[in-house]
Amino acid sequence: MHDLAWILNLRSDSLTIFFKFFQVFASESFYLVFISIGYWCWNKKLFRDLAILLCISTLINFTLKLVFQIPRPAIEHLAVAESYSFPSGDIQVVASIWLTLAWHFKNVLLWGWSLLLILFVGLSRIYLGVHYPLDVIAGAFIGAFIPYLYFYCKNSSFLLTLLKNHFFLVLSGIVLLLIYPLILLLREPHILSISTLGALSGIILGIIVDRKNKETPHLDSWKFRLFSGVLGLSTLYALRAGLSYYWKIDPQWSYLFFIYVVIGFHVIFVVPRLNNRCLTPMAHRIQG
Repeated sequence: MHDLAWILNLRSDSLTIFFKFFQVFASESFYLVFISIGYWCWNKKLFRDLAILLCISTLINFTLKLVFQIPRPAIEHLAVAESYSFPSGDIQVVASIWLTLAWHFKNVLLWGWSLLLILFVGLSRIYLGVHYPLDVIAGAFIGAFIPYLYFYCKNSSFLLTLLKNHFFLVLSGIVLLLIYPLILLLREPHILSISTLGALSGIILGIIVDRKNKETPHLDSWKFRLFSGVLGLSTLYALRAGLSYYWKIDPQWSYLFFIYVVIGFHVIFVVPRLNNRCLTPMAHRIQG
């Protein structure tokens, strides 16, 4: 299990291309687009939970890596491999997101797709030489358990009464109090940990502020959904590019944290307000 030399005999150009493809399903860019589009154009409540789960799963994985500090396999890595090996962060995130979707929709085809995706992402991490099989297995089980724990806590009648509907506010406080000091104690904080913590803070801030506003009208036309997605992605990537440009000039950890707070807040709160202002008058004109 801890000697991956046998993988070298299985490698080929075609297999390498095949397995590298599955890295897309664990990338920041993919989930930024996927969750944002789903939140703006499809199911606001579901994709809000997915955004939080993505951040929580990433932060838990980062914390576990620091606890165990197991080195990467000592063979050639065909993919970028930072931080420690155990457990696999890619498979953990994929399991958290896609098992949540499969459980929510209870669709046989989606269950099949989700399980196959978890399998192939896991195999790709081993083939590419960046994880041991045990890393992948542990990451899959942890990733499957996190949504269960999250929704159990969120839907618990006792906790809902105790927190008086301030679940997200308390969640943000717990994350900041328990995880952020750990990150600050490190000599060289990992970029992913800082950006994820910032994104989670921005998401929760957007949820808290959004609770004080009226619900955005549901515009069922595919044209409205398309316009909403285009408007959202264009403003999101323009904002991200501008903020990232200044980060490259002055790469301070506190500024990186701020960048992702702004991005998370923009996705959850700003874009729906923009869509509401732009699309509602269009809907009234069409209906009139």
